[in-house]
Amino acid sequence: MENQYQSFDFFGKPVIERLLFTTPYSKIRMMNEEACFLYQREATNVMYSSSQKIHLYPQEAVVMKCGNYISKYFPKNTFLPSEMVDIHFYPDILRKIYKNDLPVFLQQSTYSSGTLIHQVKVDELIQGYIRSILFYFENPSLVTEELISLKIKELILLLIRTTENSQKIRMIFQELFNPSQINFLEVIESNLYEDLSIQELAILCDMSLASFNRKFKEVFKESPSVYLKNEKLEKAMRLLLATDMRVTEISWECGFGEVSHFTKVFKNKTGLTPLKFRKGTNGFLVK
Repeated sequence: MENQYQSFDFFGKPVIERLLFTTPYSKIRMMNEEACFLYQREATNVMYSSSQKIHLYPQEAVVMKCGNYISKYFPKNTFLPSEMVDIHFYPDILRKIYKNDLPVFLQQSTYSSGTLIHQVKVDELIQGYIRSILFYFENPSLVTEELISLKIKELILLLIRTTENSQKIRMIFQELFNPSQINFLEVIESNLYEDLSIQELAILCDMSLASFNRKFKEVFKESPSVYLKNEKLEKAMRLLLATDMRVTEISWECGFGEVSHFTKVFKNKTGLTPLKFRKGTNGFLVK
C-alpha cells in the first residue's frame, strides 16, 4: 500500500520521486521513453523485466533501461513504511539540462547488450547523494529547477565515475533509450514458474491483455490460465515425488505463492492434498 508520494517535476515530468509504502506491495513501471535509477532503503523485493529477474535488498540500487518492470516487495516484520527513491532520465530533459551538448557517454548507441537492469554498488558517495535528496524532500521550498538540473548531473557523474563497473554503467547510459526487442516465447519460458499474474506477463511482453491472450493461445493452443496452471502443477508433482522439499518450498518454487492457494489448486486437479499425493501415489502425473 502506498502511504506517501512526493515528486519534484522538471518541464512537466516527475524527475525525482520518493515513495513511502507498506509491504507486501507490488509496483508496475512502464517506461517506454525513459530510464530510471532506483534506490530502496529498507524493503526487499524481486524485480522482473522481459528478460531478467533480480533480487534487490535494503540499501541497494539499480539502473533500468526503458522497458516494463514489475517489482514485488516482500512483507517485513514491522508496520513501519518502507521507502524508495526514483530518479528518472528522459532524453528531452537531458538535452535541456546539457543544452543539447550531450556528453559522449549519453549519446545514443545503436548497440544493445540486452541487459535491462544493472545493479549499482551503493558506496558512501551514493549514500550521501540519497541523503541530500531526502533532505530536499523534507525541505521542498528549497528546490528550484536549477537545483534539479544539478542533482541529475551529479547522479550521472557519480554513477559513471565512482561506482564499480563504471564502464558497464557508461554502456548502459549509451543504450538507455534503445527499445529492447521483446521475444514473446522467452518471456513466457523464463517466467513460467514465477508468481506472476496473466496481466503482469502481458505487461512484461508490452502487450494489452486481449492481445496477449490471443497470442498465447495461438502459440500454445491453450489459454494462459490453463497452460500455466498445468505446467506449474506438473513441476510440483515432480518435486513432491523426487525430492524431500517441504510443501511450502515447492509452492514458491512453482510460482503458486502462498501454500494455501497451492493446496487448493493441487487438490482441485488431483483430488489429493500435496502431502497425501506424496505419501499415497507411485508417480502418476496429471496433464
